[in-house]
Amino acid sequence: FFDIATAHLSSGNYYKAIEFYEKINSDYVQLYTCNNMGCAYYFTDNDDKAIEFYEKRITITDSIHESTYCQLGEAYYSKGDYDKAGK
Repeated sequence: FFDIATAHLSSGNYYKAIEFYEKINSDYVQLYTCNNMGCAYYFTDNDDKAIEFYEKRITITDSIHESTYCQLGEAYYSKGDYDKAGK
């Protein structure tokens, strides 16, 4: 499901991507799924869900992923929460 979902995400079919990402139940790909779900929700103007998945990705790994923090900031900015966007 991950590859199909990612293909939909890359093609701009964000709702289809979300549908397939939701079917994934594997710890191995959860890290990537969270990030990509965040992107899909962000591109469908659902900033709250995007933030939820970006924050989930940050909490499940010890590694710092600058791109996820950047995406999280963009989602907060899009939502109008400028204080959290700047952190």
